[in-house]
Amino acid sequence: MRRLLPSLVALVVLAVVAGGLWALLAKPAQLEAREQGIVLTEAASGRQFGVVVTFVLIGIVLSFGWAAVVAWRLPRHDWFLVPLFAVATGAASLVAWQVGMLLGPDDPAAAHGLAIGDTVSAQLAVDAVAPFLVWPLFALVGLVFVVLLAGDGGEDGADESLEIGRGQLDVESTPAARHENGRPQHSGLVERGRVRALLPEW
Repeated sequence: MRRLLPSLVALVVLAVVAGGLWALLAKPAQLEAREQGIVLTEAASGRQFGVVVTFVLIGIVLSFGWAAVVAWRLPRHDWFLVPLFAVATGAASLVAWQVGMLLGPDDPAAAHGLAIGDTVSAQLAVDAVAPFLVWPLFALVGLVFVVLLAGDGGEDGADESLEIGRGQLDVESTPAARHENGRPQHSGLVERGRVRALLPEW
């Protein structure tokens, strides 16, 4: 767990940066002042959807990249990484959301002195739960991706070692190899024949 502490701190920093990036890249919808109040026009509703899409895209890149890098640096992958990565990136999405709202446009309800027909930028908002769930989802995708890569490499290494071991066994089993290793080339039958030849005949 201590090994993961710097990575969690780095995730918080990345979440703050992501919130600022969201406020910079997102194009908030424009609200129009009318007699009944400030309303979101149909023409500007598409921008509100674009704000959410920008938040999701930033979350995909951040969550997948962070999880992949952290998982790659770990010496082993235990089951507890799944809920840990999910909770950590889920909390990071909330941090980025709050930072983006803080750095983005102010609440239009607090605007004063607007005449009918004036427009004001809407506050950055994520009005659904699904965009926040994308962050932990892609963190788990990054974790699984690295685990699969590590697993394939381990199996290849094991197969290679097995092939090398078999090759060494085949080489050592040859008569020439036995001679080079200091072992006699003759078989046990030849040795027993020499012993019998040295014995006196009775």
